[in-house]
Amino acid sequence: MTSTLTMDFREEYEAERSRWLRRRVLWFCGVSLVLAGLSLMALAVSMLPAVAGAEGPPEMPALAVVLAFASQMVSAVLLFAVLMKVARSLLRSDQLHRIVFWTIVAIGLVNLLPVPAVAMFDAGGDAGAEGPQIQSVAPLMTVLWVHFLAALFISWTPKEAISPLIPLLIVSAVITLAFSPATLPMRVVYVALSPLVGVPGVLIGWWRHSRFRQEFHLKMLRGHYGTMKRELTNARRIQEVLFPQPITGGPVRFDFRYEPMRQIGGDYLYSALDESRDGSPARLNVVIIDVTGHGISAALTVNRIHGELERLFGERQDLSPHDALAALNHYINVTLAKHNVYATALCLRVDPEAEIVEWASAGHPPAFLLNASGLIDRLEPTAYMLGATGDDVFQPNGESMPFKRGDAIVAYTDGVIEARNRDGRMLTIEGVQAIMATLAGGVSSSGYAESVLRAVREHRFGAVDDDTLIVEVSRPLGV
Repeated sequence: MTSTLTMDFREEYEAERSRWLRRRVLWFCGVSLVLAGLSLMALAVSMLPAVAGAEGPPEMPALAVVLAFASQMVSAVLLFAVLMKVARSLLRSDQLHRIVFWTIVAIGLVNLLPVPAVAMFDAGGDAGAEGPQIQSVAPLMTVLWVHFLAALFISWTPKEAISPLIPLLIVSAVITLAFSPATLPMRVVYVALSPLVGVPGVLIGWWRHSRFRQEFHLKMLRGHYGTMKRELTNARRIQEVLFPQPITGGPVRFDFRYEPMRQIGGDYLYSALDESRDGSPARLNVVIIDVTGHGISAALTVNRIHGELERLFGERQDLSPHDALAALNHYINVTLAKHNVYATALCLRVDPEAEIVEWASAGHPPAFLLNASGLIDRLEPTAYMLGATGDDVFQPNGESMPFKRGDAIVAYTDGVIEARNRDGRMLTIEGVQAIMATLAGGVSSSGYAESVLRAVREHRFGAVDDDTLIVEVSRPLGV
């Protein structure tokens, strides 16, 4: 799953970077063409006096202008060709960077090659006092300008930014060592310091690349957050459909309140009516499940357990709590425990005719039975957590207790007892029992589940840190 997400992220990153880089390359070519055009116009104007001058070989300034005009013309042709290729093709980022690499190298070489020609022409003349210094740094200024202009538009990594510098610096070093009239130590110093001309372009390119990555990550996070939020909302609707409808009439009634830590969670409630006995009131089966973990993974596990419960009670309506618990343990031990997924569970079956409740509990927090006289009994666990042991060790050990008119059972998941107050103290089972004591003998019109949830919220400080499910099963008086 992780590799799939990583691959999707990389594909989106590559696609976005290719689109972004394509726009930047087009801008680079367009602006460079405009600058080349302006340079050609300026050079053409400066050439007019030389063209209309006296006969004989051109002077060095005129030759430099002619060579500069020619190099700018070749550069303009190269830029136009690159502009047309990039505009007409959908290229990957690596292809675009390859084009940028060769474009910078070609333009740099085209602008570097006239330098030795001018130097050789000047060898027989008098360059003046400042000639050697100007001609020595001329190749480096050409490299700096070409690379810096590209860096203003292209987003690249330091490695990608340095790569076109290498051939240009090599050619620049050869030209400086071979043709500069400066002293040998000065030429060596120029060559040794020449890599520094690439620093501005590398820094700007690296900054643009970092900015692109940040913007991309923010865009991805916003987009994926919105998508995930919509998907979780849909998943919440689907999971809510799995929960049973409350029973508000008849001899046995039940209701619940569910508050997941996130939009979906690992607490689950299942109910089924056993109408297999003709002429007798239907028995109510209730199964409360608390899967280890939270969020999406726990919700997916709940979906699997829901399907297994549907099968179990679909095949046997009269499935007893201890048999249901044994079947669930076998299923989780075989299918989920190898993935370190376990669950606690409480299975109840209320028989209104016999006026008893049968239960079997696999490591689940004790439920409370509140009878009409105000007494409180615990429905303690009867077995290990589901999936922790195999069939040969697991013993569900079902039990039963009288459940008469006016009685009620309140069950819950560990999100209730682990709710923490401002001081970090958990509510605990004793705290839940204290809440039960305030409810015994009478409850508000909102019901036991709503009253307990309200008390938990009053105790809890801060955000919900676990799934919370509260279930009430009751027998109304006079029915």
